[in-house]
Amino acid sequence: MSHRLPLSYTSRAALLVTLLTALLLFALSANAQQVQPYVIKTDTGLDECPRAGKSSCLERLFKGSYSGSYYLAHDNGLEVVLERDRIRTYIFYVDTPGKAPFNGRNDKGIGKGSNMDDVIRAYGAPEERSAPPEPPIPGRARIIESYFDYGSLGITFSFADERLIDIRVYTVIPPGADPFADPFADLSQRAGGALTVARELVQHTGHSHIYAANIRSSQSSQLKKLGVSANVITCFNQRLTLPLIERHLSRAFADEFTTDQLREGLTFYKTVSGKRFADTFRISTLELLLIPTEERLPELSKEDRQNIAAFTRTPVGQQSVDPQANVIRRAAPDMQRAVSELLEQCNTQKAKH
Repeated sequence: MSHRLPLSYTSRAALLVTLLTALLLFALSANAQQVQPYVIKTDTGLDECPRAGKSSCLERLFKGSYSGSYYLAHDNGLEVVLERDRIRTYIFYVDTPGKAPFNGRNDKGIGKGSNMDDVIRAYGAPEERSAPPEPPIPGRARIIESYFDYGSLGITFSFADERLIDIRVYTVIPPGADPFADPFADLSQRAGGALTVARELVQHTGHSHIYAANIRSSQSSQLKKLGVSANVITCFNQRLTLPLIERHLSRAFADEFTTDQLREGLTFYKTVSGKRFADTFRISTLELLLIPTEERLPELSKEDRQNIAAFTRTPVGQQSVDPQANVIRRAAPDMQRAVSELLEQCNTQKAKH
């Protein structure tokens, strides 16, 4: 005598097998997509979602969220700077401490495990690089942050102790051009190098010195109140280097101003009046922040005052003296993340010891 299961039971069993099979196939498909590395293109960022393309394509590739002018996909080791809902800059964290690594290498084989020599062999001497580090303090370990920038190509490589930590692919535009007019334009042929000019400008303004002093002073005070050890505070102050701050400020300046405006500002800061203005602004700001300095304010001639007054009517000049300027707001999120990452690194280092 045969025994048949009730139809409803048989149907449920068949449905369960179907669902399990579908889930298994989905899991296999997801794993296959996950292990497939991306190729970071020097000219487009990602072919699947090219630079200057619409930001909506990022949602199909990476699980992330929008935050102001950023699309953040931290689980994928990726941040993207947006402008008018289009991709302006890709930030690939290939081997950055405290961040998930981006799954991919660039079209010249540069990625996790690469160093300065590898980048130079692939791209040649950098068009711009960070200044040599200050002499080390005896008995104190530190990480030396540095970067190579190839402004004509729109790509920057950042390093920690000569080890590659991130790759940034940004939009290079000529003066007056609209980088988003044609998403499929050959961006690799565009010239300009706004980031290169911005870095030199930031170095002349002295803003990075102000930020470094202010962050060290305020963070040290807060950390002491929280009972954080002196070793962690010392570690943080050592790792908060000028090149690190310059990197974030430069990107903000490059995003805010045109290349012509940046060059106009740089030309002024290279003059005698410009240098005196930078010194005056830096020293006065440090005094207002109650940060000790042995520097004295320079004497300003009548000609200096006239030149400075004219400069502060230019786009760069107006924002250089405004603490609430757009360029400062642009830099703030990156600076805050950098501070958090340094504190995390120093706390981790303490825990290991």
